[in-house]
Amino acid sequence: MKKIGLFILAICLYSSGISQDVTGTTQTNSKFRLGLSFSPVVSWFSTSGDAGLVEPDGTRFNIAFGLNTDFRIGENSQYYFSTGLFLLNTGGSLKHDYYIQNDDGSFSLTERTSDFRINYVNIPVTIMLRTQEIGYSRYFARVGFDAGVSTKSTYDYEDLRLSDDQTFSVEDESASDLTSLFRFGLRVEGGFEYNIGGTTNLFFTAAYNHGLNNVFTNDYELPTGESVDGRLAIDPNSGEPFLDREVKASTNLFTVTVGAYF
Repeated sequence: MKKIGLFILAICLYSSGISQDVTGTTQTNSKFRLGLSFSPVVSWFSTSGDAGLVEPDGTRFNIAFGLNTDFRIGENSQYYFSTGLFLLNTGGSLKHDYYIQNDDGSFSLTERTSDFRINYVNIPVTIMLRTQEIGYSRYFARVGFDAGVSTKSTYDYEDLRLSDDQTFSVEDESASDLTSLFRFGLRVEGGFEYNIGGTTNLFFTAAYNHGLNNVFTNDYELPTGESVDGRLAIDPNSGEPFLDREVKASTNLFTVTVGAYF
């Protein structure tokens, strides 16, 4: 985390000398723009496959922050290639039923809720389309993709035995073996920027990010068979253990961003 922060600071210091292009125009029309931003994030899982076995269970509130960089395309100040380097915290909750095998060989129906927290170093690859200046403002849209590399993954889970409402919970377990190293997403974003003087522009955006890949290393692993903790996932119709599970989950995000170009 400290190394990433120092890297962002170094880029800011290096880039301060090129915030204006060779023609001397302000950053509103410059070839290269540099900024910092902060985003509250709402994230949730979407499941596919045998989704009846595992279902999403609510949202998580997270944050993202980092460095924005824009590169003008050609001589037209309305088109930019936008990227950057961000720390993105995301995740979601999943819920599923399974049975615990008792000492006498019978089974007790149990409901597990798992709450995942996954941190990424995220790099967006987008195209920015901007309007002409309207007063001191410009409106814009960004469309493109996100590519993230996981730096940390943890989860909490709670088991509720439905027969007597007894609970058992575990917190802050490592999920690095359960979750994928990479995340890819489709980003659609809209916002506006406002010049407050010189080369400094404040900007505000709202964005939706749709996950494109399974966030888990394999299909979500329901406990089955004779696992070390004695749990079985049982088909409530046939009474037989589930042996084939094809459940995948992607992470979707909604973000509101405030930032500044310098």
